[in-house]
Amino acid sequence: MLNTVVKKTPDKVAFIFPVEKIHLTFAELQNQVTALGTGLLCFGLKRGDTLGIFSSSAPEYILVQFAAALIGVVLARFHIGLPNNMLKNAIIKSECVALVVGAKNDEVYKQLEEIVPDLKASDFKILQNNGKSKLQSIITNVAASQDKWKSIDDIMDIGRTNPEKGKRLLEETSKMLEFGDLYTIFYTSGSTGPLKGTLHTNVTNQNMYMVFADRYGWTNNDILLSACHSLSHIASEMSHIAPLILGMTSVILSPGTNIEDNVAVIQDERCTALFSTYPGLYKMLHYGNIDQYDCSSLRYILTGASTIPPDFIRKVSTIFQAKVLNAYGSSEAGLVSGRDIIASENEVIDKVGRPIGHTEVKIVNQNGGIVPINTLGELLVRSNFLFRSYINDEVKTRQVKSVDGWYKSGDTAKINCNGYITIVGRRQDIIIKGGQTMYYSSLVESLLSHPNVIAAYIVPVPDEELQEDFCACVSLIGNISLSADELKTYYSSNIGMSDYIPKYVIIFNDFPKTLVGKIDQKTLCLEAFRKLGLDEDWLMHGRQA
Repeated sequence: MLNTVVKKTPDKVAFIFPVEKIHLTFAELQNQVTALGTGLLCFGLKRGDTLGIFSSSAPEYILVQFAAALIGVVLARFHIGLPNNMLKNAIIKSECVALVVGAKNDEVYKQLEEIVPDLKASDFKILQNNGKSKLQSIITNVAASQDKWKSIDDIMDIGRTNPEKGKRLLEETSKMLEFGDLYTIFYTSGSTGPLKGTLHTNVTNQNMYMVFADRYGWTNNDILLSACHSLSHIASEMSHIAPLILGMTSVILSPGTNIEDNVAVIQDERCTALFSTYPGLYKMLHYGNIDQYDCSSLRYILTGASTIPPDFIRKVSTIFQAKVLNAYGSSEAGLVSGRDIIASENEVIDKVGRPIGHTEVKIVNQNGGIVPINTLGELLVRSNFLFRSYINDEVKTRQVKSVDGWYKSGDTAKINCNGYITIVGRRQDIIIKGGQTMYYSSLVESLLSHPNVIAAYIVPVPDEELQEDFCACVSLIGNISLSADELKTYYSSNIGMSDYIPKYVIIFNDFPKTLVGKIDQKTLCLEAFRKLGLDEDWLMHGRQA
C-alpha cells in the first residue's frame, strides 16, 4: 500500500506531527520505513517475531509500526501507564524478542528498571522469569539509557553499513509475506476487566479502514486530525492507516498535548476531519478557546469509545459547524458501525450508526435467539475484521467467539427498523432496584437533566430494603458551585419517577480513567464506596449473591 501511494504522490505530505514540527512526505516515509525495516532484519528480527512498543512519541510510533509490517514482524502495543506487574505480564505473554521504548520518556525507562533490576548491567538478560520471556533487546532514544541500548537511528545504520546484506534479507522476507500474516496485538482498554491481547492480521485492519473511509466519503484531499489519548489503542489506528489507503494527510498529536493546541492545529493545518474521544471533545469545548480560532475547514468529527449525551453532540455540532459521526467498535471487533453522513441529526443523535460494509450484527436474548426490532439484548458481531484470538488464551477466545464466527460483544443494545444501533451499556450495567431492572444509560439521561451537570456515571450501591440502589457520580460545568445535597434536592423535585432518583450524589472534578481515556468504572466504584464508607466487598461478592 505504501509503495502504491508513493508512485502516485511521492511529494505529498503523508503525516504531520505538530509537536515535533515534522512534515513527512510519502517518499520520505517510504525511505525511513525501508531503512528501519532493513535495519531490524539485520539486527536479528525475522518474520513472525514479536516487537513490543512502549511509546507516546507519534513519529517513532508510525515508523516502527510500518517497518514491522514491512518485514512481517508482529507489533505488540503496550499502553503508557500500565502498572509494573501488568506491563511485565503483557511483555511475557506477547513473547516480545525486542522492545521499543519511547523517546525522551525517562519515566518509562525508570519503570522498566523497576521491572528488570539488572537493566543497568551491560550483559543483562531481560525478564528471564524462569525461561518464560523471549525479550533480549531494548531499542530506545531515552537519555537515561546512557547510550547502552540501540536507538532507532542505530538500527537504521545497521542496514546501511551492509546494504547488500540488508537488500537480500528484505527481498527474501518480502517473498514470504502474506496478507493473512499476523500484524499487531492490541490490548483492551481495561474498562471492563483484565487486559487481554487481541491478535489481528494485515488484511483485517487494511480492509476495515478501507470500508470505513468509504462510509464517510473521504478522499485524498481530506486532512484528518487525530487527538487520541493513546497511540496504542485500535481506534488510533484509523489515522495511522488512512494515508496509505487514500493518499490523504494525517495530523497526529502526541498524547499529553495542550488542549488549546488541538484547536489551533485545526486552524493551522486546515483539517477537514477530527477524531477525538468524549473527554477530549469536552476539554476542547471548555478549555480550548474555540472562538479565537478559525475551524471552518472542519466537516466531520468522529468520536466513540463511550456513551455520549445527545445534548453534548448537538453542542459540539453547533460550535464547530461540523457533523458528529458517532462510531462503535472494540479491540476485538474493530470498527463495527458508524453514522451515515446523509442521515438526519434527529435520526441518529442517540445512536452509533449502522453496521459498516461486510459486517453482520444481531441482537440475541439469554438463550441466543434473535430478538424483535427495538428489543434489548446482547449485540453479536460477525465480519472479516474480527480479531483472530486472544493471545495465548484459547479458553477466553472460545468464550466470546463461536465456531460459526460470531463475537459476543457483552454490550446490551437494540436495532431499529432502519438498522441503526443504540448501545445501552455492558450487560452488567443494570441496577435492579426493588425488582425493577433499570439500565445505566436511562439513569444517566435523567441525571443530565440538571443544566449544570456535564457528565454523569452510575455506581451500584447496597440497600437494605430494595437490595440495590445507585449513586450518581457527576461533574459540573466550569466553575459552577453546587453541593451534592442541592443536586439531590433538584432530582427529587424534577425527576418524575422515584426509582430514577439516586440514593447518593457525589461530585467529581475528574473521573478516573483507563490508559486509553475511558472512564475506569472499577476505580470509580471503589472511590465512591470509600467516600460513602460502604463495604467494598459487596461490589465483588454481595451484589452477585
